[in-house]
Amino acid sequence: MQPIRLTLSFVLCLLLTAAFTASEEEGRALYDHHCARCHGTDGARGLFGAKNLQKSQLSDSAILLQISNGRRIMPAFRKRITPDQMTAIANYIKSFRTSYMTSRKTNPMFTFPHIIMIATAVTTALISGLFYAWSCSVIPGLAKVSDSTYLEAMQQMNRAILNPVFFLSFMGTVFLLPLCTYLQYGPVLSARFWLLLLASLIYLGGTFGVTMFGNVPLNNMLDAVQLSGATSADLATMRIKFEQPWIYLHTIRTIANVIALILVVIACLSPSPVAEPIAYLHRS
Repeated sequence: MQPIRLTLSFVLCLLLTAAFTASEEEGRALYDHHCARCHGTDGARGLFGAKNLQKSQLSDSAILLQISNGRRIMPAFRKRITPDQMTAIANYIKSFRTSYMTSRKTNPMFTFPHIIMIATAVTTALISGLFYAWSCSVIPGLAKVSDSTYLEAMQQMNRAILNPVFFLSFMGTVFLLPLCTYLQYGPVLSARFWLLLLASLIYLGGTFGVTMFGNVPLNNMLDAVQLSGATSADLATMRIKFEQPWIYLHTIRTIANVIALILVVIACLSPSPVAEPIAYLHRS
């Protein structure tokens, strides 16, 4: 009896496989005839507001909902298709999920957008660390020295920081953040794109803008002062004009830089692209 049961089970499996394959093949034919114009033969075209059936990663119920929406939008589609044929189309659309996930697994990790994103995170972190360290150590330390020592130290540090290493990270972030955002732009606007766009705006306005239009003019004002011939009163007046405004602006750019860094890190950890909403926007 055991061999007979095994044989019957094997035959039943073959029949079920054949039935499912036939259903999928029927679904392919129906899909090519009714759906491919908008969704593409591989489900990835998405013309006329149609969903990208590969990247959306729809559940079984969402697939049936998509087909149902298609029936409402296209009267000819509604008249010609039966519930069994809907199931056949759904079985065929399921294959898009498998092919898409397979392609994602075989895609190389370090593509050009990935490399740019890593470089962006590094340069943003370097500037954030520089400003943070300055706030934690340099500013409190200089607050305890005399006026002449403070002004001379700030003069020398402002001159010394104008070097290629600083410009590579500071100006590099100015170019890398918008580039990284642009590389994430596409038909499906993912959370990663919006995070990077927000990080770009915050860095360009809150860090780069504040530095160039706030801290740099103060640095230039201090650099023009001849400290060697200044009196104690002149030094005290210059320190009052420089120190607190500079610290205030530095605090703003530091906070902005840290926020931008957090957004970049979240963007690096977020999936892309994010699935679109399940249902069509019904046309009136």
